[in-house]
Amino acid sequence: MAIPPGRPPRTVAVIGSLNWGPNLEGLRWLLAEVWPRVREALPDLTLHIAGSHPPAWLTGLRAPGVVVHGFVPSAVEFLQQHPVLLVPLLSGGGMRIKIIEAMTLGRCVLTTTVGGEGIEAAAGQEWLVADSPAEWVAALVGIFNAPSALDPVAIGQAAAALAARRYDNVAVIQAFEALYTRLGAGAETADVVAHPQPHVRS
Repeated sequence: MAIPPGRPPRTVAVIGSLNWGPNLEGLRWLLAEVWPRVREALPDLTLHIAGSHPPAWLTGLRAPGVVVHGFVPSAVEFLQQHPVLLVPLLSGGGMRIKIIEAMTLGRCVLTTTVGGEGIEAAAGQEWLVADSPAEWVAALVGIFNAPSALDPVAIGQAAAALAARRYDNVAVIQAFEALYTRLGAGAETADVVAHPQPHVRS
C-alpha cells in the first residue's frame, strides 16, 4: 500500500540482507549511536527494519520505536509504506540497488557516503548524505520536525526524476525484487550491484 496523499507518516525504513556483515555493522551503529538520540528529539518516530535472515539479537530486540519485520513478501510494497529509506553502511563496496529502487519509488534516501558509493545525486536535493551520528540526528530532525527544514516529499520527487532520467525504472524494480526474493530463499549475498551502473539510460 502506497503512502496516501497528505502528510507523510512518521516512519523510516531499513531493508536489506540481514546476514550480510556490512548491513549488520551499520544497523548496530544506527541502533546504538543514532536512534536513541533521534527518539529523544522525535519520540513518535518509528524505525521499521525488514530483510532476510535476521539474527537472534535483532529479532529479540526490544527498543523504543523499533519494529523488526524480518523477511517481507514484497520489498517494493514495504518501501512504499515509508517516506524515508535509511542506508547506514560503514563499509562494503558496490552500488546499492535498493537506493535506486527507493529513488524510483519517490522515497527520500538518507545514506552514509559509503552507502551511496557509485550513485551520483545532489546532496540535500535528490538525497541526504550524513556520516557522523550528529549529522544523522540533524537530518532526521530536519525531516520530521515542524516546521520541516527538509521536505522528504520534495526530495523523493527529485530522486524519482533523477532515476527516470538515468535508469530503466522497470528493470531496476524487477532486479531489486528478484534479488530480494533470492536473498529470502537463502542466498548469502550482499544487496549491491558490484560496480557497473544498472540499466543506465544513455
